[in-house]
Amino acid sequence: MESATWAQEEFGSAELGDRRRNERLKAMAGRMADRPGGKLTRVYEFAAELEGAYRFVESKEVSSEEMERARGEACARRLAAEPVAIVPVDQTSIKLREQRKTDRFGSVGTRTSRARGVHLMTALALDPEGVVLGVLHQERWLRSETPTPPRRCGRRGKRKDKRPAEQRESFAWIRVLDGCEAQMRQHAPSVRAWYQADQGADFWRVFAWAHEQQAWLTARIGHERIIVNHGHQNYLHRWIDTLRVAYRYQIEIPERVARSGRTARLSVRFGTTTVHYSVTPKRKLALSMSIVAVTEPHPPRDAEPIEWLLLTTYPVESIEDADRVIRNYTLRWRCEEFHRTLKTGACDVEASELESFEAFSRLLIIASSVAARIERIKFLSRTQPDAPATKAYTPEEIEVLIRLRHQHMVRNKPAYQPSDIPPLHVVTRWVAELGGFRPSRGRGPPGTIVLCRGLVVLESAVLGARAARLRLRRCG
Repeated sequence: MESATWAQEEFGSAELGDRRRNERLKAMAGRMADRPGGKLTRVYEFAAELEGAYRFVESKEVSSEEMERARGEACARRLAAEPVAIVPVDQTSIKLREQRKTDRFGSVGTRTSRARGVHLMTALALDPEGVVLGVLHQERWLRSETPTPPRRCGRRGKRKDKRPAEQRESFAWIRVLDGCEAQMRQHAPSVRAWYQADQGADFWRVFAWAHEQQAWLTARIGHERIIVNHGHQNYLHRWIDTLRVAYRYQIEIPERVARSGRTARLSVRFGTTTVHYSVTPKRKLALSMSIVAVTEPHPPRDAEPIEWLLLTTYPVESIEDADRVIRNYTLRWRCEEFHRTLKTGACDVEASELESFEAFSRLLIIASSVAARIERIKFLSRTQPDAPATKAYTPEEIEVLIRLRHQHMVRNKPAYQPSDIPPLHVVTRWVAELGGFRPSRGRGPPGTIVLCRGLVVLESAVLGARAARLRLRRCG
């Protein structure tokens, strides 16, 4: 999809109070899609568009809430054709490099590090195959300078925190989930969202919200829980140990810098029980939920065993249900890869030099949409490699790529003519090679950074081809 067409689809419904602001938003998004980057001076080369970009992000008349609403609406409309949408939710922090000593940003990491930045929680929408469709909702905030009250009885004791729930950082989970449900009800009412969360969502308010909204939610839990099963009280981990193994399977764990690759043999147990939460010393909450436990009974001596305890409001009654819960939870890593692309990868927002939270928030919304677009292109080429390349690229981009290959490749010239439409994985590999990717037998598919570099080179080639055609018309 051409960047201008994508920008119109992504932010076309935004009403910023002035037609020129609406057009500026779409122009900025389209330009950043062609040239991703965290610094405005890197994205916008010409003086007029750079000045317009600075005025836009620094303007108090531009509502970041309206930008967020328009972006979420576009994402929800893309989901309308799907029966179920997988929505991984993840929290991260953005440490800004140049704002270390300013009080316009909050602390990130440990307070003694004096690092400054922004905290972010993103709900990323995926289709059932795991392909990124966009950002459904996103929350940005600054961490309070007042430290959280210490625990009363050591590391495992309860905190004496008298702040209202809405003022606590954990309440961002509820704001994000509410924002997602509002977009889904209005623009995709027939689609069921299935939220995927990590251990940060392992507290009673999130599961109570899921029961109240009758929503599907799966979270990996890290704390012990008290359960009641058939009238008998027990601890969750003890109860799981009494369940029989439903099935076994094995997965291949790829090699990383800090670990060697191996084959992990896993056991799966599942069941349904009632989980008890202590809301206050006098108030208890009982919620009926299913549990899917994935364990590695016999890990290698030098490897950390795999153990997932997944608590879900999705009813698990069969092996197929348990397998569906596990498979959809694994898609949560899409959100982590999206954050990597946004923070230090192609969009590199941690390099931003904007000096206020409000200006950075406006840039962050645009950059988040661009990061989701890049992730979509990357995963489409992996999950639907034989689909026509027009699913991610324009015919003009494909034609320019084929001509470049014919002109500059000494070997392996393409078997396609400029009027042909090659498969998606072929064109994506060509783009990655423009960005420095060198395919080999032991190397995996191209990643985000080389794709970003290749898209920048491709955009310059397309502009050059347009200029050449214009000169020919004038000479003719």
